[in-house]
Amino acid sequence: MKKYCDLHIHSKYSGDGQHSIKEIVKILNDENVTIAAITDHNKIQGTFEFKKISDDQGIRSIPGVELSTRGKHHENIHLLLYNIRKIPELENDLDIINNQYMKLSQLRITKLNELGFFINMKDVLSEKIIIPSMGPTIGAAILHNRKNDNDPRLKKYREIENGDYKFYIDFLKNKKSKAFIEFKEYSVYNALSVAKKNDFISVIAHPSYSLRHFDRAGQKDFVKDLVKHGMQGIEVYSSHHSKEDIVFFKKLCKKYDLQITGGSDFHGEITKPHITVHKYKVESNLLRIDKILDGV
Repeated sequence: MKKYCDLHIHSKYSGDGQHSIKEIVKILNDENVTIAAITDHNKIQGTFEFKKISDDQGIRSIPGVELSTRGKHHENIHLLLYNIRKIPELENDLDIINNQYMKLSQLRITKLNELGFFINMKDVLSEKIIIPSMGPTIGAAILHNRKNDNDPRLKKYREIENGDYKFYIDFLKNKKSKAFIEFKEYSVYNALSVAKKNDFISVIAHPSYSLRHFDRAGQKDFVKDLVKHGMQGIEVYSSHHSKEDIVFFKKLCKKYDLQITGGSDFHGEITKPHITVHKYKVESNLLRIDKILDGV
């Protein structure tokens, strides 16, 4: 019987995850997944809860987390850390990541108020769009506030699909906008430094998606730079990757002697219905995760 591995799973602790740890254990058993990692967004409660019960269920657990970081060109880079431990340095950095978007959102709200828009933090949180998607959430809150109904600046955003996101790009991300706030977010280099110092295994998640704005040469250079700063693996097998992506990133792993990992990025049938453990299972023998397994 084939054995399967999934090193990228989100539980309810992620905020945008649907299932409890016990529910995920049942799903993995049903799908014959024998090696797994709970990698919640900037949270580690779930991965250690999983570790307590997974062994008894015949699943080898790898403690992990998915960090929301920014690359050198301000790209949104998700970095997976494996073989993590509960240590003050990691917990402090998780607090920084989890709080930075709230701080930035409050600064943006203040600036938008100064520009004459009606919005407050309560409006934003009521939109129920989970951090770190606070930028588009602000756009949604402004468009849904009836006090802004007659604001001519919002007319075009009400008439197009994803107007909340377009408002976010035009007003909050555009450096020429009066609402733009210069804000230094948590760097991928910080995360790599923490990983190297504490013997965590660092792996870039779904790189074809994260680096989708780069051509192949740019993706090569980006990976080379991360390797120079201590990155140890690439999530080659991913629900977000094509066959061509798999071949491309597998070659980079061979070139730099990196770990070859794989995972579904499962969040649940409601949050991401196109991604299920059933549809995307990676055969364990396709991976090279020797350093990861050495640590558990």
